[in-house]
Amino acid sequence: MATYKDIAQLTGLSLATISKYFNGLPVRDRNRAAIDAAVAELGYRVNPAARSLRRGRSQSLGVVLPALDNAFHMSVVAELERILRPEGIGLLVSASRPEEPGAAVEFLRDKGVDAVIAVPSAGEAEALSELAADGVVLVLLDREQDGVEAPVVELDNRAAGRMAARLLLDHGHRDVAVLGARTTCPRCVAARPASSPSARAPVPRSGSGTRR
Repeated sequence: MATYKDIAQLTGLSLATISKYFNGLPVRDRNRAAIDAAVAELGYRVNPAARSLRRGRSQSLGVVLPALDNAFHMSVVAELERILRPEGIGLLVSASRPEEPGAAVEFLRDKGVDAVIAVPSAGEAEALSELAADGVVLVLLDREQDGVEAPVVELDNRAAGRMAARLLLDHGHRDVAVLGARTTCPRCVAARPASSPSARAPVPRSGSGTRR
């Protein structure tokens, strides 16, 4: 396997120049061209483990999810992967399990990820709080979690409910049902269409919907 020394020998450049090139620092155009040619000739490939050791970073991001069957959460994972891969950052996904509280977070901690994005659940709260306290970059997604001090990225569910209601009203609809919204779920209640005072009071209806 080719090394920096092989590239230096082939190009006549110093190891310092070779290192600057591979770490994204500026080098002279002719030196860059010489290194490019040597890399192609030698078939050199960067060793990710060695690079991580040198930089003190794993070049990886951890994601904690309550489950792996939520279409919205998996779409977020797909978008993260699309953005991070070209930057050389790997993605590790860990799912929470009620019978193993904290295990999903500890798995990512053991892997040495540089940061964690978490859709929190009660079972992971303590582990997430400890993770943030230890200085690992943590961002919560989709919801807050009691006891965890971290930035939160979430949808404005109330505004989304208003937009949905307004669209339906503008199209002449007056008999609207919200499917799957539990009255005990604060986020679901916030998302209910609130286009008028009467729309805020749920009216029981047979089936799984809440009539408006």
